[in-house]
Formats: sequence, structure tokens, C-alpha cells
Amino acid sequence: MDAADAPERQRIYVIEQGDPVESVAVARVFELAEPRSSVGACGRSVRPHFGRDELVERVGCTLSLHADGPVYRGATSGRSCPTTLRGATYVTSDVVLDTVGLRSRERGFDPSGEQKWGAESGPVVFVRRSPPPPTEMSRRDPAIRAADPAPSPAGPQVTDLSAPATRP
Repeated sequence: MDAADAPERQRIYVIEQGDPVESVAVARVFELAEPRSSVGACGRSVRPHFGRDELVERVGCTLSLHADGPVYRGATSGRSCPTTLRGATYVTSDVVLDTVGLRSRERGFDPSGEQKWGAESGPVVFVRRSPPPPTEMSRRDPAIRAADPAPSPAGPQVTDLSAPATRP
């Protein structure tokens, strides 16, 4: 995050209907096949669009999302998400998706379970820059339409996607 022109990693999350049935939705995680071509894309006036051939799915890194009122929470499963970044062999990822944006806490661990990298004090917050689309549930339930969860009081890092990220 100290060098916006050289990101450590980039991800695309695709939210789909849940499978297994007990999850409301799943977030499939993809990397870019050519990551350098998209460095700084969030700051451009025209947002990038990626074709299927430009994405590589991170098998084992899917997050099952469960509804908690208007908030969706999810996590990876155990040690299923592999990595080789900075001595880690697997990644755990916890996310919260709501009207504010996406809160993500990723951490990499070695085979003995020692944390090698990632958030220690809380999630990174990606602030939504446009209103969320109405969901079937929110169209039917006025209480959900009115809900607007507040950001975590733990003081997470907030990243406005229109500007380079900074460390807390």
C-alpha cells in the first residue's frame, strides 16, 4: 500500500447465489492474468471490464456469505486457500459486505499456524462509491431498506477506491 504503482496483490470478487444451500451467496475470488495492465485502474475515469480469459480463479479461496440482517459476513474454510506470499502456505480471509462497502481481513500463515503477513489490528475497509443495487430482500422488507450499518468502531483502515491507500 506504500506504492500504489506496485500493488502486492489485486483481486476480483464475483458474488453469486449460494451453494451450498445454507449460504446466501458465495464470493469467488479471482486474480488478473496480467496484473500490471490494471495498476491504477480504480483512479481512471472509465472503469475496467474484465473478460473471463483475463481472470484466474483462486481455487479454495471462495467465501460463503451468510446474511445478518442487511449485512453479509463470510470467510474462507480452514486452510483451503493456498499462497506462497512471504513464507505463508495458506490464507484466511474474513469479509463483511454492507451498504458502507467491503471490510476484508486477510492473513497468511505458515504450516505451523504462525501468521506471516496480513492485518493484525482489524480489517481494511473499501468504501462504496455508489449506492448498492436493491436486492430482492430489501425490496420486500422496508426495515432492511432503512438500515445503514455504521463502520466498525475498531478503527479499521479505510480505503477510498478513488485515491491511493495509506497505512493507519
